[in-house]
Amino acid sequence: MSLVSVENQAANQKAMDELTGILSEQARREELAVEPEIISDDHTVEDTEIPPHGVGKPCVDGISKFMSFKALTIGFNINVNYIIKNYLPAESFGVIYGASESFKSFHTVAWAAAIASGKAWNGASVRKSPVLYVAAEGGLGAARRGRGWELQYNQGDQLENLYAVQQPVFMGSNEQVAALANTVSMIERQTGEKVSTIFLDTLARCFGGADENRTADMNLFVAGCDKLKSLTGATIVVVHHTGKNKEKDARGSSALRAACDFEYCIERPSKGMYYTLSCTKVKDSEPPKTQAFDMSIKHLFNDQDGDAVTTLVPTVEGREPPVEEPEEKAIRLTGNHEAVLQAVRSRMASGESTVRSVIRDDLKAQGLNTKHFPRWVDKLLNDELVSLSGEELKLICKS
Repeated sequence: MSLVSVENQAANQKAMDELTGILSEQARREELAVEPEIISDDHTVEDTEIPPHGVGKPCVDGISKFMSFKALTIGFNINVNYIIKNYLPAESFGVIYGASESFKSFHTVAWAAAIASGKAWNGASVRKSPVLYVAAEGGLGAARRGRGWELQYNQGDQLENLYAVQQPVFMGSNEQVAALANTVSMIERQTGEKVSTIFLDTLARCFGGADENRTADMNLFVAGCDKLKSLTGATIVVVHHTGKNKEKDARGSSALRAACDFEYCIERPSKGMYYTLSCTKVKDSEPPKTQAFDMSIKHLFNDQDGDAVTTLVPTVEGREPPVEEPEEKAIRLTGNHEAVLQAVRSRMASGESTVRSVIRDDLKAQGLNTKHFPRWVDKLLNDELVSLSGEELKLICKS
């Protein structure tokens, strides 16, 4: 082979290598130009982008997927869907709690009836839709409360969209949750409308004998409610009791409140014929103001003996709750305090001096150890039972 042939062959090979490199680079660029595919199972995409030098990494720990993202404020103007405007959001989970005999079940039946009828409640618009009320405590209470509402606000006509299951549903059981979801589906097939709200009255009767104070048990209950909400798309409202600390909190594990989208407290001040509704938790909006709702007696029917059977019905319009006078703190006095008061009282009655040193001497004469006499006097002064002018002690007369 001549030298020229060898040189020509080498030149041709070099040209071919360069062309192959160009084509490979072009193919690589075309491949990178393809949009990454969404991975449906974990909402991630493949990272095929080559970042600028020194910015980010093409992968971490050999994983090339990343999660989709967007600007934080996108969607800020999406309207919140409500069942009862500003009170009960759609497709949510929450609690209404109160002490025994606080009228909490009367309130929840009134909400259920308002939703079933579509009638405004407390000036708020209501989305008319079927409701399922789980009257887990059984008995006639829920039925009579509902009938009272029909007589008071629905001209006595039966509410066709208000349905009841009168037995407990253990929310920790997948089987029972599924059965309740199937019941909702049956109602929807029967009415041709979507059930918007499911009331569970009460948590205790739907807890299956578990321990409300145990976080694991409460999480199981919440998980059941979440599953029911996912299966039905309905708002789940749980009726619950207050704990030993009647002041505010609902009974049991705080995991329940943490899981809530909303929470309402019902109180019955002084066992009067009204209750107050206070919003104790709400997400992403201002809580509605606390209001009072008056109760009225409604005649239902006469029994076999001719006696009237009645129920109570709350008003649908709230009012400002009355300002209650704070209870006077009970004043606790020991025998030593009483002895000081008696000594001052006796000397004042006879017109004699009541200076502190004289009163102290009187107590010593009675055989009392007056080591803590200054403390006794200070308490009587703080409790406004005596006054001090200079060294003179005087009884304060309260009307």
